Amino acid sequence: MSDDSTTLFDTDMLVRNRNAIAKNYVQVSVLQQRLEQELLERLSILQIEMRTILILGAGSQHIVSELALRYPQATINVCDVAAEMMALSVNRTNTVLALTDTTFDHIAQEAGTFDLVFSNLYMPLYGNIGQLVHEVFRVLKPNGCFHFATLGPYSFIELRRAWQAIEPDNPYHVIEFADMHDVGDALVAAGFSEPVMDCEPFTLTYSSTRSMFDDLRDNGIRNYFRERTPGLTGKDRWQAFLNGLHAVRDQEQLTPTPGSRLPVTVEAVFGQAWRADAGRNRPGEDGTVRIPLSDLKKAN
Repeated sequence: MSDDSTTLFDTDMLVRNRNAIAKNYVQVSVLQQRLEQELLERLSILQIEMRTILILGAGSQHIVSELALRYPQATINVCDVAAEMMALSVNRTNTVLALTDTTFDHIAQEAGTFDLVFSNLYMPLYGNIGQLVHEVFRVLKPNGCFHFATLGPYSFIELRRAWQAIEPDNPYHVIEFADMHDVGDALVAAGFSEPVMDCEPFTLTYSSTRSMFDDLRDNGIRNYFRERTPGLTGKDRWQAFLNGLHAVRDQEQLTPTPGSRLPVTVEAVFGQAWRADAGRNRPGEDGTVRIPLSDLKKAN
């Protein structure tokens, strides 16, 4: 599988920065922890036996402990492209835990290894979602579940519109993430069945542009586009962007906020999808699905 994500993102820069933010990540990742808790609550509907679990995207020893408490019989693996992020999940309990190597095109595990792949905001690191979900499908056992949260297209819309106001022909400032329907389509194309998707908006507010960008940088939110404009942003251009941020707040009122605080919208997309039995009902190369007659039930 080729690493198509490199055509969109500078993955070397992304990995370096992800390692750099690891030291303070637990302290600053407030929204990520909120979504993590939501994902944990949604696990209650799963009725499968958990023997092997993969946490795809590190950054929280808490999630390791929580999964170990729920599934004490399970072996838990953690993988991330950044070694320093994986180190945050190092076992501090009696959990059976292992660290798994991964790149942007391969998870270093055999096919059919895991009952559950749990992923919180790791998918946005990929320029090609289809590439990721195919690899997740490969490492899941038949009837295994992919349980995840990612970002939707309204995430960071205030920043995107502010840049579009001054550079309408430059799309390489703020990524527009895939919506939940496109994510669902990618899951089905990879062979998953019964994807269930929903989304929930969150609004982060800041007292100043400095506090906004300090928080975004601390959380690893930066411009990773390979085609981004090289060099530093000029003073006049940066000021025009900041003026645009205030205009988005004051004129468009995308997300009304109290007083003069600056809003940043984050659209969380939650999903569950299942790997069907041993490739049954998986779309072929032409996109068609062939269902054996034995799978059809006579209508009442």
